[in-house]
Amino acid sequence: MKLHALILLPVLSSFALAETPPPADPILAAMQQELAREKSDLIIPGMLRPYFIQYRLEDIHSYDALASYGALTRETESHQRVVRVEVRIGSETSDSSSARGDGSLELAPSDSDPAALKYALWTATDDAYKNALRAFATKRAALKNFQSAPTANDFTPAKAVTLIEPLATLTIDRDDWKHRLIEASGLFEKSPETRSFAEAVQYSSASISVLVVNRYTVNTDGSALRHGYSGYSEGVSVGGQAEDGMELGRSNGSVATTAAGLESVAALNKRVIEDLISFNDLRHAPIVDPEDYHGPVLFSGDASADVFNRLFVPNIEAERPEIGVSIELKDARSADVSFSSR
Repeated sequence: MKLHALILLPVLSSFALAETPPPADPILAAMQQELAREKSDLIIPGMLRPYFIQYRLEDIHSYDALASYGALTRETESHQRVVRVEVRIGSETSDSSSARGDGSLELAPSDSDPAALKYALWTATDDAYKNALRAFATKRAALKNFQSAPTANDFTPAKAVTLIEPLATLTIDRDDWKHRLIEASGLFEKSPETRSFAEAVQYSSASISVLVVNRYTVNTDGSALRHGYSGYSEGVSVGGQAEDGMELGRSNGSVATTAAGLESVAALNKRVIEDLISFNDLRHAPIVDPEDYHGPVLFSGDASADVFNRLFVPNIEAERPEIGVSIELKDARSADVSFSSR
């Protein structure tokens, strides 16, 4: 079936959703105005009109810096905005939605030009509407192959909520942190405690990563939300090899919601030295034969997260199965793992 979209040129409109008064934020105001226009006018002749539309915009600001061997090797900063438009066709009982990821994505202008933002929302809404029409037709055809209808509705309405929180901002002394990272990554050859085995250190790095996100959400149910959050993390990584070639390393860091919540210069340098000493101790540690060890196994940082994600998360995540597939717990599959290590 060939679809001909009704062309909706983005225009400035003083109309906003009746449930929410126009906010002072120009981004939120533009989103509400374009949503009201689409709610009123979006329809292809002879096709179903959307019963629910939601706009979500994420304003993402990030900063990263990395130092290795006592020198700054990378510094990057980016700012972008992404809009996601969700359009539902049908009814709350049965609609065009399927698994997670429905909708359309579009890059939005990084400035606050209302007309440019409305254009991005308009193009994303047009794509999402056409996709929803195709998905609903496919879904209705697929449901005819099953005797039992779905027992749960596809959508549950909720009371409209208006919550406008303060904007989160990226606040960090870049020059100070670059100096910290340079100093920390070069301690392996400058500190008296580690200078004796500096030649065995094959990598020594320190980094900081900052992510600040302001999320805007408006929908045709009348909700208007603005929520900001930020994450600041710094880490160190040192390592090398034992005499038999086994790769050894120590990596850790700290996480906070502000730069002030991260470790001080003294605490960071102390941890780097402790990691270096621990690495050197590992180089001279005997190998443990797996046949001689019977006890608990401790998983560190990344490994513990991966084990949790693979063995536990699939059994509890609320992911809608494909049409006609029954919901069953997935069996955790064991794998042969060698724990020969120092």
